[in-house]
Amino acid sequence: MKLMSFLLAGALGAGLAHAQTPALGRLFTTPSERGELDALRAADGVAQPAPPPAAVPAPPPPPLLLNGILRSSKGKSTVWINGVAQKDEQNGVSPPGTKPSLTMELGTGKRVRLKPGQRYDPAQDGFKDVDEP
Repeated sequence: MKLMSFLLAGALGAGLAHAQTPALGRLFTTPSERGELDALRAADGVAQPAPPPAAVPAPPPPPLLLNGILRSSKGKSTVWINGVAQKDEQNGVSPPGTKPSLTMELGTGKRVRLKPGQRYDPAQDGFKDVDEP
C-alpha cells in the first residue's frame, strides 16, 4: 500500500513539474525583429551586424577663470584657476616687469592667454572680464 501511494505521488509530481516548464519558442520577441532576420536569411543567408551608433560629441570643457597670479622674488609663481591654487606655473606666467597674464594650452591644442579676472569659455570660444568681490 505504501509503495502504491509512493508511486502515485511520484507520477503526479512529475506531471506537475512537466506542466510548469515554459516552452522557449522564438528567441526574438518582436515581429519586426523576426521579419528582419527572415529577410536577411532569404537574401544571402548571412545576417550582417548592425552599424555602430553615431558618436556623441564630448561636452566642451568648463570655463576657465584666472582668479589671480602671485609671483615671489625668487621667481616662483602661484596661479589661481577656478579658485584652485596651482604652484610653479612658470612656463605660462608672464615674465616679471610685464602685466600679469597666464598662457595655457587647452586639451584641443589651442593656446589662450588670460589676465587675472578674465574668463575663457571654450563652448563659445570667447573671453569675458569678471568682476569679483
